[in-house]
Amino acid sequence: MKRNPAITPQQHRDILSRPEDFRTQERIPLTKAGVRWPYQLADTTEDERQFLILNSQQNSCCSSTSSVIEIALVRGRYNPKEGVITRIDAVYHSLNDPGEPLDWPFETMFGLSDILLKGQHIDQALVSGWLDNDPLILSMDDATKARPAFERLLPRHTNLEWSCLEDIKWNAPGFENCDNLADSLRLLGWFYEDDIYVPATADCLAMAWFLHQSPLTFAHLLDEVMQGTVLIKVNDEIESLSERGFSNFYSGKYQEYACREVKAGQQGRELAYLERKGVSRSQITCQHVSARSRFKPC
Repeated sequence: MKRNPAITPQQHRDILSRPEDFRTQERIPLTKAGVRWPYQLADTTEDERQFLILNSQQNSCCSSTSSVIEIALVRGRYNPKEGVITRIDAVYHSLNDPGEPLDWPFETMFGLSDILLKGQHIDQALVSGWLDNDPLILSMDDATKARPAFERLLPRHTNLEWSCLEDIKWNAPGFENCDNLADSLRLLGWFYEDDIYVPATADCLAMAWFLHQSPLTFAHLLDEVMQGTVLIKVNDEIESLSERGFSNFYSGKYQEYACREVKAGQQGRELAYLERKGVSRSQITCQHVSARSRFKPC
């Protein structure tokens, strides 16, 4: 999140003249300068489990060949029974040289370049150590792209539970008219900036704080992890399915299939939609998947 410009003297006088028309927002404590880890958020319990909020970028849209070029991680603990985050333990950020030049769209989109990435490498021993405790992975990005690239980088850790934070419905009850993380935090009275941490890390910390402040959202994610989902795979090239939330997978330049995960019990609605689009049932498969097998290539 970018820094907001300072208010002008006139705006300051305006606020003082009618304070009832303004609200005060507080900086998220996790993003303040000098914050020290671990940072306690709730009482410690015996049955705590670790989680990692992952924010990563890849050098390609092709999930079968892409490489991680940037990674940010926030490690913490949560109480599975109560569904609350109890502590933030540590943060980590690194760039990673993929060993080949970036395509120009990725330089434009992410502000990265071959010069910035050259010679940079993720501390695989450190990250692998964090993964040894079987944490729940909460991906900030499209997990169908993030997970395959992450597991190619760390092939010893391919059986972890994953959830995708992109699935959060920002316009859920109480958050109407919110389109993103910053809007939802603003509604709760919080803001954050990327003046202390790089944007990828600041976003992870902001997400951790949001899940702490909105325990119902976190409980919903945990419930989905426990119940699993249904993977719908369409073996047909229908570009418009992306508008419905399907992810396209390619073999070279050609689309091979499209996939979408839905909550258990909701697949009937998607099958009816595909039927209206003219997709033959012979081209569709449905498979129940657990959090440990989600977001892997179909």
